[in-house]
Amino acid sequence: TTLSVFAAWQDRMAEDLRHETTHGYVHAVVPTLPLWLDEGIAEYFELPRAERGVHAAHVSHLAGRILEGTWRPDMARLELLESAGEMSQDHYAEAWCWVHWLLSTTPQRRTLLQDYLVAIRRDATTAPLSTSLRLVSGDPAAELREHVEDLANLDAPG
Repeated sequence: TTLSVFAAWQDRMAEDLRHETTHGYVHAVVPTLPLWLDEGIAEYFELPRAERGVHAAHVSHLAGRILEGTWRPDMARLELLESAGEMSQDHYAEAWCWVHWLLSTTPQRRTLLQDYLVAIRRDATTAPLSTSLRLVSGDPAAELREHVEDLANLDAPG
């Protein structure tokens, strides 16, 4: 019935506190949340409200991977992760990106995420989010990549 949050005293302490507090709140409501989504939500809400969920470091990282031709968004791959030790910078950035895309682009996507959270709270054996996403989106990976390109202004003339 109590929430304790610990963070190291450092320059990014406010960000760390928001991140860890988000984990606490989310786990209190949806204890069986998949790891990638738990981290994606925490990465989204660790930012100051004025940033509107746009994690500049993740945008920059993913935009660089797009320019290198080395990033292929794949929610199903993220859904296979079972421990934080398996998560790389790519995983954290992509997890944040899926959450940002779902929460900030269309009401339908926001509702899809909300409905998934309600479903998994009721039943931990709920089908993965990637399954429902494929039913409502033509090519979610391509749409996510375009989302990063828009955020990074990759299509803008240099």
